[in-house]
Amino acid sequence: MQGSLEYQDTVDIKGRVTGVEREITYPRQGSRPYRKTTLKFDDDGRLIERFDEDSMGVSTATNVWDKGKLQNQNVTHHRNDGKFPDWNEWERWTYDKGGLLSEFKAGRDKEEMNDYVNFRYDPNGRPLGYELYAHLDGNLIHRK
Repeated sequence: MQGSLEYQDTVDIKGRVTGVEREITYPRQGSRPYRKTTLKFDDDGRLIERFDEDSMGVSTATNVWDKGKLQNQNVTHHRNDGKFPDWNEWERWTYDKGGLLSEFKAGRDKEEMNDYVNFRYDPNGRPLGYELYAHLDGNLIHRK
């Protein structure tokens, strides 16, 4: 069975933009009737908000930047069918004085899931490794 590409998923934007919005409507029965994505950018062209909506629900990602470095990302999720309560996924980045990543944390709602620490770099600033503290089922797992 062979398929075909129904649309070409490309964007050729010239110059600075503050936002992009794309809506896709699926014509076939049994598939999602639509998907809408809206992107918002700051004055430096960095993504500050992504809004995705389809027939199942809505998710909104918000990014916080400081001095060109991503500091925080929060993604809220809402399902229209009510099968799951709303939830939030989050990520946090911390940098050293030289601007290199020193810690990365990720979690869901109030629970921290992963904590990447002790990032090591070579003299040219290329990453060599890190340590992972994973929080699974209430247990702390440490990997180097």
